[in-house]
Amino acid sequence: GDSGAGKTRLALELCDMARRAGVAVHVGLGVAGDGAPLGALRPFMQEVADACRERGEAEARRLLGPWGKILAPYEPSLDALPTVRAEPEPEALDAGAAQERLAHAFTELLRALCDTEPRLLFVDDVHLADALTVQLLRRGASAGLPFLLVASMRAIDPGGAAELLGMEGVARCSVSALDGKAVSVMLGDMLALPEPPAAFSRFLLEQSEGNPMFVAEYLR
Repeated sequence: GDSGAGKTRLALELCDMARRAGVAVHVGLGVAGDGAPLGALRPFMQEVADACRERGEAEARRLLGPWGKILAPYEPSLDALPTVRAEPEPEALDAGAAQERLAHAFTELLRALCDTEPRLLFVDDVHLADALTVQLLRRGASAGLPFLLVASMRAIDPGGAAELLGMEGVARCSVSALDGKAVSVMLGDMLALPEPPAAFSRFLLEQSEGNPMFVAEYLR
């Protein structure tokens, strides 16, 4: 959908439904931190590091296995774990082989996480993510695990993330502009008006072109 169309809000509502259904939910952002590779996945890996610290070395070995040292350069909190520090340095590989090893490590981490409960990873603004992040998401989502990838992206310029749409099993949801009735409901909710003035609703619809973010900004 377009910027401000409600993609993020819709996806977060889905995340809340998933949590209530017993699914573990993780959230990432297409561009995070200093824009370093895998920045979108850093919050997810930080949660993994937190779980390892809270549950001890046995859990760290179960989740990270021999792959902690491969993932650690992209998230410092992983490198701080004693089990990861004790691992030998990984073998030097050429760029292609190193990326393949990283994708495998990420998929194995997902596999270990999904052993205990199904998982949902929501990456907001995935069109801003780097190519390496998209590659790892593709691998993880196609590994046959109880793992659901939810991603929001712009309709006009999805960038490299457009290749996610071509994967088998992908469901695409286009978030379109609000119609007059929806704008009136939104107006009534925000101003606590049981029956918003029809002329005002029409004005908002015309000025905002049905974009809910613009509706909210006009009201403010």
